[in-house]
Amino acid sequence: SSGLWAMTVKPISTTVPADWVFNKPPQLVYFKFDTSTENKTQNFEVLSADASVIGSVALPGGTVIFPGDPITVTVAIFNNEGIGRRVEVQPGEAFTITLPSGGYKVVVHSQNPQYLGPTIDPIFVEPNSTFDLGVITLVAKDAVITGTVTDGTVGVAGIPVTAWRDGTPEIVHATTAADGSYVLPVVAGDWRVRPAPKPSQSYIYMGGATAVSLAAGETVSNIDFALTTAGIALNGVLVDESGVPFTDVDGWAVAKSTTSPLHNGAPIKNGAFTMYLPAGTYKVAAHPAGGSRYMFSAEREVTITPSWTGPLTLTVKLEDAIISGALWNPRTETVVTGVEGAVGAWMGNDWSATRIDPGNGTYRLDVAAGVWHLGYRIDPTSNYLKLARVINVPVSSGQNKAVQLPVVEKDAAITGTVLAPNGSPLGGAPVLAHGINSDVTLHTRSAADGSFRMAVPAGRYRLGAAGGDPGWIKPVELDVAVATGETSGGHTLQFQLPDVTISGALSISTAGLNGNALVWAWSEDGGFVKGRFPITNSAGSYSFGVISNTLWHVGAAFETDESYWVARDSVAVGGSNATLDLALTGPNPKPAPVVVTFDAANPQRIELSDGTRIYIPAGAMPVTGEVTLRVVPIATLSQQRHASNVYGYGYAFLATDSTGQPIESNFNQDVIIGFTYDDAELVRQGIYEPRLKPAYYSTTDNSWTFPNSYAVDMVNNIVTMQIDHFTDFVLTADPPLMVYLPLVMK
Repeated sequence: SSGLWAMTVKPISTTVPADWVFNKPPQLVYFKFDTSTENKTQNFEVLSADASVIGSVALPGGTVIFPGDPITVTVAIFNNEGIGRRVEVQPGEAFTITLPSGGYKVVVHSQNPQYLGPTIDPIFVEPNSTFDLGVITLVAKDAVITGTVTDGTVGVAGIPVTAWRDGTPEIVHATTAADGSYVLPVVAGDWRVRPAPKPSQSYIYMGGATAVSLAAGETVSNIDFALTTAGIALNGVLVDESGVPFTDVDGWAVAKSTTSPLHNGAPIKNGAFTMYLPAGTYKVAAHPAGGSRYMFSAEREVTITPSWTGPLTLTVKLEDAIISGALWNPRTETVVTGVEGAVGAWMGNDWSATRIDPGNGTYRLDVAAGVWHLGYRIDPTSNYLKLARVINVPVSSGQNKAVQLPVVEKDAAITGTVLAPNGSPLGGAPVLAHGINSDVTLHTRSAADGSFRMAVPAGRYRLGAAGGDPGWIKPVELDVAVATGETSGGHTLQFQLPDVTISGALSISTAGLNGNALVWAWSEDGGFVKGRFPITNSAGSYSFGVISNTLWHVGAAFETDESYWVARDSVAVGGSNATLDLALTGPNPKPAPVVVTFDAANPQRIELSDGTRIYIPAGAMPVTGEVTLRVVPIATLSQQRHASNVYGYGYAFLATDSTGQPIESNFNQDVIIGFTYDDAELVRQGIYEPRLKPAYYSTTDNSWTFPNSYAVDMVNNIVTMQIDHFTDFVLTADPPLMVYLPLVMK
């Protein structure tokens, strides 16, 4: 039918492991909203799986499973770019997962509520090799959290309650009984608990998560919560500019209080919605689904009381303008064909996307009048590289605005070899080339013999490698210049072993804190190390190995649920061990985590108390049914040479499906995330606003990576990015290159 479709391909072999994965986001296909017949072709290029991961799953204590009582366990192996595979096994069974070589996270999920999967450290799988995880033993839920959810007076039935552990993606669910009580079976450790009412329920939770620590076999009771009653049904209908109702519009409606942080949302179905709110004054907005032919026009302010009858009418307008164009090579002044890609655009809270037709290189976006931020991406394995980050496009009603998408041919190459510290060839290592005068980053992997070849546009790059053993330090980055048609070869990237240490005391300005501090160090030549070290009563110590005769920039961070403390310093390390004490200052505030549960078929808009906002288009999540999204502000984030100034804190985005299983795959469509910032805080942290950019942490490259599409609005202090997977996100900046000109006086 008409609209925007997302297509992907997955192997379904259950007997012989498939030898390929589809390592790209779902491909977009758009059909116009008219009566014409359209036929389109969509091919898929997959990536060969050159390595394997094996292992088996066992129950704790050798527990025997009786016939008719199966326990299914999912073993998922994914990287932060969404590449990976998952298999389902029974305890006692062995498994084999074939996938491309590289670095991965391992997530084990038991579909039986009596067990949780253990926490497993990330792994690195070398080319043409097999990584053995050994026996993975499930963890029995032998501890319990109980409590009651009330409306302030009496218990409320049917309210979802969620619990999670910091640093793990899984969420444990419970639902309140008729008297409002709940029981959450968990394992020993530190947990965060909070209720998460659904949009269809007439309650809103305004508080944060409660921290609970349990020992094995312990029950912690009286973890109680009070909800705000939202007993008024705000019903609304969508109409055109003449007041005629639309009956074919789906989307999401949002209401925000004008006097408090209270807000709620509800799905729009067939042009109507109902959401539950307490009495008050709200600004209400309707957002039709991305890819539809409708767009929200303006929000309305409404005051509702217990006598409210409604309905509230919200005006939407038909998309009567077009943004169109093609991939364009400005060097040759020609349209580029044969390249897969997609175009996405957003304006305020509205979003639209389409596919670039590889047959003729063109695209078409149906939009409403306004100023759109247009971003695009192309196949990273193609022979072209995108040049523009985000293009601002003003368009009028009825206008067809032509906007070309500049790309440049990869007309040069860089070759070399990656070596282990002992000089042996290292295969499967990520090799990265960062553009010195641009935001461009290109990737490849070393072959089994350590060699690599990377096609690049002519220019200057910082060439480096990542991956390898966790105890190694990355190779010294090289400055490489390559001209059109040439190959710059003979580059050796050799990992290093630490030969000296940096150590010192850790102290925090606020007394009585206990936990773990993250400490990191980076060097100008690309070196990077990090570790977590215990803090007792606001004091501790650290030590890690580094390379001698190098200037190291050292930092540390410690956080609680509401605050964080940081320290930054540097030390010139000579030929012997160095000492550097770090005094962490604070507290600096950070917002509470947000947990929302929604139907993947509906669009979702989420806003944190600090102004951070997330828009998830309908059907963007790669699952069906209910999705629970957890957005956790996080300050213990390391810094590196190319991301040396992290703005305050970042965010960990973790999503699970209706069974509690983490969602690791690429999304069907990009989600849009907007980060706000404060000018005074930029000055305090020494961040140069024009160099501000969003970044996500790549476990594949072990470094911060910049997304393909983002925009920095320096007037409204908002950084907006498009991304096709959830991970850790920050705002960051590298220090500007300052050139001081002589003062000439006549």
